[in-house]
Amino acid sequence: MASPTSARTPLFTYADTRVCPSCRTPLPAIPDVFHRCTTCGVPLGDPLAGEVFSALQRVDSLVEDLREVAREDRRRAEDEIARAEAAQAAAAPAPTPTTAPLAPIGPALPTTTSTPTHPDPRPRRGFRRSRPRSRRAPPAGCGRRRCR
Repeated sequence: MASPTSARTPLFTYADTRVCPSCRTPLPAIPDVFHRCTTCGVPLGDPLAGEVFSALQRVDSLVEDLREVAREDRRRAEDEIARAEAAQAAAAPAPTPTTAPLAPIGPALPTTTSTPTHPDPRPRRGFRRSRPRSRRAPPAGCGRRRCR
């Protein structure tokens, strides 16, 4: 969940006097002699630039309102989930304790205390053939190196 300070501070502002409103390039601390952006050349001293800044302030206000709507929706959804979980927990039947132990079904299995013995204590490795390999010699002239 977001901390209270991150809920109030915007992630991004459109109306930022430190960047150009056209290309978002950071503006120098000392403005250009002609009050123009050094990257795109937009005249920052023009009255139209002031109108753009006012419009961007309005956009920032609308975006903050939209973020508040999202926070309210999130709170509402979390409240609904909590209410549903509480209702489900209240509606679940409580487990009833049994008074008599359950009787075993079928005959009891014999219990052994000895350790099991394995027929072959050696670990198996690799592929084991189902039948032994034939040791007969290949037919004459088969072309294998060992046949020559």
